[in-house]
Parts: sequence; C-alpha cells; structure tokens
Amino acid sequence: MHGWSSGSVSLLTADQLHSWIVKVQPNAVFVPTRLRHALKNERLRTNDELYVDSCRPGLQGPLTVLSQKATKHLSQGVRRCAQHLTHGPCDLSDDSFVKTCLLEVLHVHRANKTRATTEGTCHAPDGWRSCRPSWVVAFHPFHTLLGYHKCWANAMS
Repeated sequence: MHGWSSGSVSLLTADQLHSWIVKVQPNAVFVPTRLRHALKNERLRTNDELYVDSCRPGLQGPLTVLSQKATKHLSQGVRRCAQHLTHGPCDLSDDSFVKTCLLEVLHVHRANKTRATTEGTCHAPDGWRSCRPSWVVAFHPFHTLLGYHKCWANAMS
C-alpha cells in the first residue's frame, strides 16, 4: 500500500493478494499475529468494504486497518474526498482525513475494534507501557530503540 496525504493527494494501491491492508507507524510495536486473531474473533468478513477503528475515539495513526475493498474505494475516491474536505477552514491530519473521507464521503463501514491500539489518546489501561496486555495489537509511541525493544520483548513473553 502506498501512503496517503490530505495535503498533496496520493493514491493508494491495494494488493490483490491480501484481504487486509495495514499501515503501522514506525514507532509503534505491532504484533501481526494478534491482529489476525482479533480480526477472526470479530468475524470480520474480508470481502466487506470496511475499516477497523483501532482505538477510542476512532481511527488513529499508529495502526490503520482497511479491507481490500475499502482500500480500493479509498484509492478511487481520494480525489473526491480532497475536494470535499479542503473547502473548510481546518487542515486535517492524515488520520482525520482518512477517517472523514471513509465515513462521510465514501460511506465505508466501520468495524468497532477499539481496543486494538494503546496510547495516551486511546484511553489506554494503566501500565500499558509495559506492553504486557495480550489483547493489544499495537503499542504506541516508543521514541527510543531501547524502549521499543523492551516493549517488543514484553509483548512476546
């Protein structure tokens, strides 16, 4: 998947071999097997057009999960979203742009999997920086290599 931007619109390309497209920030500790398990437990159908809300209050940057169909729809509609969303006075972050584009312009369905990511803005549980909760798919942010490696080791133990 290629990136997106609300400032200079770039198109997404969906890989036809994969059911889910995932964007993870580099300073997030991401455990792919947990995502696979979470998606199966939620019984999310890969042929549906949807995105996964990975934290409260909604889609956040550390982890973005889109079905292949949602990615294709976003790729085809990103210019329309840019036209629609740049007429207002605010400059949206990439996350806000994608969320607003998907929900308000393209009407892509949202799967509510709000506990997939932990960070300060996701109403994380106490002690989340230990990276021990086994239900968490991505821990964010870790700005030092040592912190990142400690989190990864704890998540894997």
